[in-house]
Amino acid sequence: MAMVLSSAALAGSALVWAPAGQADGTGRGDGTGRGDGARNSGVVCSGPSRSTYSPGLSLRPQLTAVHADSRYVCTVAPGRTVRASGAVDAVAPEASCIALNSPTARETVQYEDGRKSVIDYDSAHVVRVAGGNLVTLLGKVTAGRGEGQAARRSALTLPEQPPTACVSPGIDHAGGGAQLEIEPY
Repeated sequence: MAMVLSSAALAGSALVWAPAGQADGTGRGDGTGRGDGARNSGVVCSGPSRSTYSPGLSLRPQLTAVHADSRYVCTVAPGRTVRASGAVDAVAPEASCIALNSPTARETVQYEDGRKSVIDYDSAHVVRVAGGNLVTLLGKVTAGRGEGQAARRSALTLPEQPPTACVSPGIDHAGGGAQLEIEPY
């Protein structure tokens, strides 16, 4: 039991971040980054996330559509936060209860200040942790806030159905939390 709790604590600690105003590496928290006077605050978002799988995940790997909705609170500039909603759509070529992969995905983040970010993820890494999946997507912002910058989305997904659902009818949804980071610009 202690090992499971330690694994869960480790996974949870992976979703901790520094406020964007302090993440510029200067310690000043003014968003000026390398001292060149350019804005360099980046964007950091976190919040609850819910994923759905169609068809549901079973013991047999199969082509699966994955959709995730997130409700974020984002630090968009030093001392400035804004709420946002994120929607991720992906196709996993061989997803199952045992393995989940997704070579490509797209996330659209709609900020309450009227701006948005479109992120194309081209790399995924999944690690099983304490009965859930720690999914890390890497990509680039292709439009909107942070355009041209690297992005990383980390999500810890935990099934909300008993493990026996893997046999029948399949795990069709999971809850958890997500963190989105758009590199400083």
